Amino acid sequence: MTNHDFSPTLLTTQEIKHKHSRVRQFFYVLSGELTLELEGEVFKLRPQQGLEIAPQLVHQARNEGENPAELIVISDGISREDRPNI
Repeated sequence: MTNHDFSPTLLTTQEIKHKHSRVRQFFYVLSGELTLELEGEVFKLRPQQGLEIAPQLVHQARNEGENPAELIVISDGISREDRPNI
């Protein structure tokens, strides 16, 4: 089952580092800049850029910019039910 939530999300701060045991995600930036830390490696995503997060990988999305980051997150399951914090 794929969770297609195409409602844009505004990220103004950061989420807690976590992983998903089964859920795969794709983060796609609409506006602003998103910093995604994936297993200790840092990626800076700008509009029209995205990054796939495979299950079991520790990650954290954060906004280090001055403006909100508007993004879409596509998950292949219900990520809220599969999210132990690190």
